[in-house]
Amino acid sequence: MQSTITLTITTGKLSGKQYIFDTRTTCLIGRNDDCALSIPYEVDKKVSRYHCLLDINPPDIKIKDLGSLNGTYINNKKIGGRQSHHTPEEAQKLNFPEYDLQDGDYIEIGDTAEMLNVVTKLYIFKYSSIIKGKNVNIS
Repeated sequence: MQSTITLTITTGKLSGKQYIFDTRTTCLIGRNDDCALSIPYEVDKKVSRYHCLLDINPPDIKIKDLGSLNGTYINNKKIGGRQSHHTPEEAQKLNFPEYDLQDGDYIEIGDTAEMLNVVTKLYIFKYSSIIKGKNVNIS
């Protein structure tokens, strides 16, 4: 059976967008253009340039805040974020923990919330927004 991980944006200007992962990958989320999942400043002003990193190996997925100013939340619990007196460069030197995610978890990044679904299916999802190791701008 093939496992897939689906991230569905549930709030904010990008609500309804889905991103499906069916192979081992990492997904950098932030507002920089070189992020795999880029959320432009105009869409969400609270997202850092390099906000968090997803380590995806379906059906497993882990998340790590990368020293974002506003933090990353899992099910309303803050899991990271730098102090306001730290610069982004100082935050890169800090070691933030990695957290396992489970089916149904809510991830909040800035004003954007995503719901995680882990699905085991025999068929391949057919969505136009499948990300397979390439950069995708979601503006």
